[in-house]
Amino acid sequence: MTDSSTPPVILRDVRVPLTGSSDTLSADVYLPATTPAPVLVTVVPYRKDMGTGYEASLAWFAEQGYVAVLVEQRGIGSSDGTPRAKYDEAEAQDAVCVIEWAAAQPWSTGRIGMWGMSYGGHMTLRAAAMRPAALQAIIPIMCTLDSGRDVAHPHWTRGDFLPVALWGGSMLVQQLLPGLVDGESEAERRRWHRRLHDVEPYVLDIARTGPDAQAWAQRAIDPDRIEVPALCVGGWQDVFTDAVPELYERIRGPKRLIMGPWGHILPQDSQCGPIDFLPMAKQWWDHWLRDVPNAAMDEPPAIVFVPGAVPAWQSLRAWPPPGRRMRLHASPDGRLVDEQPPEARLGLECPADATVGALSGLRGIGMGDFGLPQDQHDDDARSLTFTSDRLPGPVLLAGRVGVSVRVAERPPAGEWVAVRLSDVDGEGRSTIVSSAVLVFDNGEGDVLRLDLDTAVRRIPAGHRLRIGLSRADLPRLSQQPSLTPVHVDTLEVSIPMADPNTAVVYEVPALANEPADGHWSIERDLLDGKAAVVVGERHRSVTAEGHRLEADRRCRVRASTRDPRRAITTSVHRTTVHFNSGKVVRVTASISCARGTVRVRGLVSIDGRVFFDRWWTTPLWAGK
Repeated sequence: MTDSSTPPVILRDVRVPLTGSSDTLSADVYLPATTPAPVLVTVVPYRKDMGTGYEASLAWFAEQGYVAVLVEQRGIGSSDGTPRAKYDEAEAQDAVCVIEWAAAQPWSTGRIGMWGMSYGGHMTLRAAAMRPAALQAIIPIMCTLDSGRDVAHPHWTRGDFLPVALWGGSMLVQQLLPGLVDGESEAERRRWHRRLHDVEPYVLDIARTGPDAQAWAQRAIDPDRIEVPALCVGGWQDVFTDAVPELYERIRGPKRLIMGPWGHILPQDSQCGPIDFLPMAKQWWDHWLRDVPNAAMDEPPAIVFVPGAVPAWQSLRAWPPPGRRMRLHASPDGRLVDEQPPEARLGLECPADATVGALSGLRGIGMGDFGLPQDQHDDDARSLTFTSDRLPGPVLLAGRVGVSVRVAERPPAGEWVAVRLSDVDGEGRSTIVSSAVLVFDNGEGDVLRLDLDTAVRRIPAGHRLRIGLSRADLPRLSQQPSLTPVHVDTLEVSIPMADPNTAVVYEVPALANEPADGHWSIERDLLDGKAAVVVGERHRSVTAEGHRLEADRRCRVRASTRDPRRAITTSVHRTTVHFNSGKVVRVTASISCARGTVRVRGLVSIDGRVFFDRWWTTPLWAGK
C-alpha cells in the first residue's frame, strides 16, 4: 500500500443524531490533512473500542484525502438505544441518518461513498437500496442479500456452527464487556448495565426463527433497488461465495466484480493470495466521488482468481461468461456419461453417514481463510458418487453447476442431501469445486433441481469430474435428527464451460501476510461412528488507551452416525481485558446447541470476583 507522511486526525465518539429520537450513534471520524473532502462511511454491529479490523484501512483512506467514518449500530458499544434483531430491515433508517449527517458536516463535500465487509457490506447494500441522494458509490465486500439463506439457515437448513456458536458467542462477549474508552463515565456505565440486564443475546432470535418464518423474507434486500455504482468483492472460500456474484448479476447500476481466493477476511489481510486492494478501492472512489479521469470503468468488468493446476488471476469480458454447457448423466456403474442411460432407474441409496463433510474444510464457515479444503477421497468413499471419464481437453468451468435428481420417494419435508462437485486428478486426489444442499419440501413430482454455488476452476485434460451426494455436511450444517433412506433413480449434471478466449491473464498487485493464529482439527472415532471438528482462534492486542486484550474462542461440532441424539455444537469465547488502571475484567460466553435446545451462558468477573452470571435457554427449531 502507498505510504503517506500525513497521519489522519482521529475524532473519537462523535455523536450522530437519529431522526425522531433522542438517541445518538457513536462514530470515529478519520480526518485527512485537507477538508472538506468526500466521506467514506462504514456502519457495523461491532464495537470500535475492541478493534473491528477496519482501522488500518480507514487511516489509509484518510491519508489519501478522504474522510473515513466508522459507526456503531444502535445499541452497540457507545451507541445509544436497544439493538434490533440482526439484519432487521429498519437498520437502513439509521444508515441513511448517518449518510445524511456526514453529507452535512463542514469537513464533507457532501459526496458520500459507503463500504464494508460482511455485516458492514450488508449495511452498505441496505443503505444503497434506500437511495439516499448523497450516496454516490459503494464497495460491498463478502456480504449477503438474503441473511436467512446465507447466514441464519444455510441453504434453508439448520447450521448451528456459524450463526449461533461462532458469531453468536463473539457478539455476546461484545455485549457483556464494559466500555474500554471512558468506561467509567456515567453514560458508558449506563449503556453497559443496560446491555447486561435488558438485552438478550441475538442468538435466541436465530434459534427461535426457523427458515420458513416470514421474517427472513422481510430482512432480505431487493437488489433491483440498487442503482448506485458498485464494486462487488467476494472470495471463493468465503461463506458468501454465491451471494456476491448474485449481487453483481442483479444490481442495475455501473458495476464491477472481483472474486479472489480468500476466506472471510479483507483481501489485503488474507493469507491466501492477499492483494493490495486499497489502491484499487481508491481508484473507484476517485472516479465516482472526485470525478478523477481514471480506468475505474475501463478495467475488465470481472476479475477473478481461477484455481486449478496453474492458478492465476484472469479478466473476463462478461459475467457470467459466455460459453456452452456440458451435460453428463449418472449410470448404474457409478459413472457420469455423455448419453442418458436407458429408462431403467439407478435405485442407488445415498449413505446415511453423519460424519461426511469435514474434509471440505472451513469454507463457508466465516473463520478467516485458514482451514482450506483437503483431499475429498475419504468423504467421497462415504457418499454416493458418480465420476466422469478423463476429460479429453481442458475445461474452464465458470458459473453455476446445475444438478437434477430423481428420487424413488421424496423424504419428509426438511430433510436434505448435500451435493458437491469435485475435480479428480490423475493420482485420484479429489478437490472440491462447489457444493449446495438439496432440501426436500412438500412439493409434487420426483425430479428436484438445484444450482451449486458459483465457482470458477480451470480443469486440465485427463482429470475427471465427480458428483458426490451425502446426508451430512460437517461442520457447516447440523446433523439431521432422522434420515429417511434416499434412493437416487436418475441424476443429470450441467457444467458451465466458458469460452477460453473470454479469459485473459490479469496482473493483480500481491502482498505477503503471516499465517493466522488458529487451531483446526478433525477427530474421528472409527469404533463408535463419531466425528468432531474443532476450531479455535486467539488474538492479542493493545488498545490506544493502553489496555491489553486477550481473546480466545474454541468451537466444536460433533456428529454420530449411530445415534443422532449425540450430535452437539458448542463454543466457548473468552476475552480478558487488563486495564491500564490495573483492573482485570474477564468475559466468558458459552453456547451449547443440542437437538432441541440452545443454552447460552454469559459470565463477567472483575478482579477475579463474579460480577454477572446469567443463563438463557430457548427451544431450537427442529426443522422446516
